[in-house]
Amino acid sequence: MTIEKPGRMRSNTKRAKQKRETRKRILEAAASLFDEKGFFETSPTDIAKEAGVAYGSVYAHFETKGEILTVLHLENQEDKFKRISALKREGRRPIEQLIYFIEAIWAEDTGEKALGNLIAFISYIWVHGNTSNGLAPEHVYKRFIDIAFALVEEAKRDGDLSPDTDTQKSVEIAVANYLDCIRQAWYEQEKKDKIREKMLEKMIHIFRADPELLEKYKS
Repeated sequence: MTIEKPGRMRSNTKRAKQKRETRKRILEAAASLFDEKGFFETSPTDIAKEAGVAYGSVYAHFETKGEILTVLHLENQEDKFKRISALKREGRRPIEQLIYFIEAIWAEDTGEKALGNLIAFISYIWVHGNTSNGLAPEHVYKRFIDIAFALVEEAKRDGDLSPDTDTQKSVEIAVANYLDCIRQAWYEQEKKDKIREKMLEKMIHIFRADPELLEKYKS
């Protein structure tokens, strides 16, 4: 058994703290630059300069620029999940939470720079994602699917959705529809509002809901 000397233990603790702080600075710098310039226009050199670290430090913490984007994207997902939990605490009906969830995510994902960042993220996990690194698309979007599944089931019990709705199938189709609309918005950014309207209408059809619900709850 090896016993660490106090001085060495303090040194290791200090280095670990410095590594965490450097990683945090890199992520904060990347987030700021991705929002300002977009993922495709931001270089690792830009990130290093913004973070105030050496160029090599970026690659000491992350293998690729895509990995940085992935970490940021997954952290942002957690914020979205918290907002849904807040709606539930407010006593909003499940169908209202579902529509808000779709609309809120769309508004964020199709922002001026956010859309390009999302396209880059989807491309990254499509190429590099697998079950071993936890970045397979079905794994990344599992939380979204689980939340939507629960909301659809509750809406069916409330009578806002048909009890005959196939929850699992409709949720999977809805996620595929959303990602397809994101792709359309990327290629036709001037038509984002129209694409959003068509997406919501199709969501109502997928979930076999009353179209009046869309008018009642959408923002």
